[in-house]
Amino acid sequence: MLVKASRLLRWPLVFAVFSILMVELTLYTALRWLVYAIEAVFTTPNYRRRLLGIREMRTYEQWFTASQQADRAQGRDSWSANDSDAAYDSVLIESSVKQLQEQSRNGDIKRLMHTLATKCHKNLAGINSEILYSHQFVGRTKNIIHEYARTLEAALDVVAAAPEDVLSHDRKVKFFRSLEKSYGKSALCLSGGGGQGYYHVGVVRALLDRGLLPAVIAGTSAGALIGSIVCTKTDEELRTALTPDLHAQMTACAEPLPKRLFRFLKTGNMFEKEPWLVKTRALIGDWTFEEAYLRTGRVFNVTITSANVHSPPLLLNYITAPNVLVYSAVVASAAIPGLLEACELLVKNDDGSVEPYHVVGEKWTDGGLKTDLPMQSLSHLFNVNYFIVSQVNPHIIPFLYERKGSAGQPVWRAKGVRGGFITALLEAMLKYDMKKWLIVMKELELFPMFLGHDWSLIFLQNFAGSVTISPSPRFSDYLLILHDPTRQRMAEYIHRGQTFTYLKVGMIEVAYRTEKKIDTILQSLGALDMFDTILASPIVRELRLQQEKTNMTIESPPTAPKSPRTVPLFQATINTPPSNQLTPFESRTDSETTSAAVLPMELGGALLDSGDVDLRQESELIKLRRQTIH
Repeated sequence: MLVKASRLLRWPLVFAVFSILMVELTLYTALRWLVYAIEAVFTTPNYRRRLLGIREMRTYEQWFTASQQADRAQGRDSWSANDSDAAYDSVLIESSVKQLQEQSRNGDIKRLMHTLATKCHKNLAGINSEILYSHQFVGRTKNIIHEYARTLEAALDVVAAAPEDVLSHDRKVKFFRSLEKSYGKSALCLSGGGGQGYYHVGVVRALLDRGLLPAVIAGTSAGALIGSIVCTKTDEELRTALTPDLHAQMTACAEPLPKRLFRFLKTGNMFEKEPWLVKTRALIGDWTFEEAYLRTGRVFNVTITSANVHSPPLLLNYITAPNVLVYSAVVASAAIPGLLEACELLVKNDDGSVEPYHVVGEKWTDGGLKTDLPMQSLSHLFNVNYFIVSQVNPHIIPFLYERKGSAGQPVWRAKGVRGGFITALLEAMLKYDMKKWLIVMKELELFPMFLGHDWSLIFLQNFAGSVTISPSPRFSDYLLILHDPTRQRMAEYIHRGQTFTYLKVGMIEVAYRTEKKIDTILQSLGALDMFDTILASPIVRELRLQQEKTNMTIESPPTAPKSPRTVPLFQATINTPPSNQLTPFESRTDSETTSAAVLPMELGGALLDSGDVDLRQESELIKLRRQTIH
């Protein structure tokens, strides 16, 4: 009887719920336009001109100067000088600054270490609350918070510089390792989004230029494509690659629309996977996840979804899938049902041969179907507790609405909410009522299976991070979502991605600079690399004995690292003949999983300096490094 009732009521319920959702979505869209209209009517022409001028700035320095001028013109700069605010514990921050400064001046190392152990945390007293960075166009917060971040760095330097008779080297290493674990790591997560994924290029470029690009990077679908470029190239190579000229290599959608539609009617998919594999391979090369990590020091993570609807999603990286070819994972992560058929992963064997990877499954589709942002797995594997999210999913961006403003985007009135309290109330009611109905449909299994997949989780995931960078889309972005970018279009994607990242730089710096300082100190203590182990290994010793025969010279690594995060493993010159590369739906899915064991982040954390060796030589060095580690 119950089975018959469910069959009878299923489709009427589906129709009723979808009707409610369509009505609420229409009302929500109209309400958002009403907010824009209210802001346009009540803001002055001078305010709008200044705001437009800020967005047109091409460099961070120009943007920062224009934002400062706008803040001064509106009297917003005085807000930073007043330490008190209900959004954080100003008393705790003030007392922490005084305590750290006093103990640093007195050279009281033991007390300073105890203080740092309790005060060295990313969100102490709520200082990472985005509302604290939403009062000024420059995206900065209270002066006392910036002073706290500087004082914390200075105190860390005092402990690191303590003489051996006061604090031994081993105790320093142990202390800073414990701080590294308690402070946590940052990660950059690049969402899916089709053609809108090119905004990620600007986001990455802005973070790279400001020295804020984390070592842990995750990508899904379009985000996996951009992330693969980032994690297979060194910093210098990225500065050359992440330019408007990148458009020439983005040709996945080169086929005319009629041909795609004809293929969809014939096969159920608009694109063929073989050309995508060839083009992606040409773009990023034959690197495996492990090789990419050893080459750049960046940990690349790709999410994929099993074509079997009952299997959990998978997170691929140098721990869970070290020998999987990155380009095959990128194409699998972009295989949206209806656009591209499910793909196999490819693995590179020790002899260089390539074969399908069938250890955990056979066919894989777009990771965004279940896990667009693998935050839970990243926390588990890499101790990540601060997520910089570049969110460009076209169905999510319209709902990323901050009623009280966001970092670098203050409300036009000094106090209050966008459009007034009534519109804010209605916006929240409509958004969360839509979420409620989607949850009901998910729990009652009312979502229709489309193209063999359950699409409910593309709405019911957590799409926001600790800081969310989300460029406002234009109408043309939706029209061109399945088109390759022109050079002009790529330049616009990069510029807008950079501009929206600049808004969040002040917020990211406060959280990231201490993490960067701890990494720098650990490197100076020799605690983040494996140089001594590798250079003393039997393989390297044998290689040294053959130097005269092979005309190879190997130099020891420099004492000072080239960057705060990575240092060269060794530099080689080989003379051989050339050889013939916030979402409206905030609930987090608990389907994220990984079967990998947790390994230390320090394992293999070195960089092969591509400025000194060619790709063939790097491949040999990476193979040597892998043999030594394993």
